[in-house]
Amino acid sequence: RGIKCALINISASRFNEVSWEAKGKGGFFTNALLESIIPGYSLKKIIYDTQRRLPASLNQHPVMEYHNARALIGQPFV
Repeated sequence: RGIKCALINISASRFNEVSWEAKGKGGFFTNALLESIIPGYSLKKIIYDTQRRLPASLNQHPVMEYHNARALIGQPFV
């Protein structure tokens, strides 16, 4: 009690969506996320860039949720 923690959760899709696999090449989300981790990018920018890299036809939308971490999501991740 009294301990304040920051929590950041990144999910591959919304709770009512499917997370798609790329036929033996891993998940579309995982591949897009790894390509989006660029030095100097914030978590917010990484998630935005990840969404942009997912084919629109998948109807898969990554989600970032956070608690006590508002200041962190705008800071450089790497």
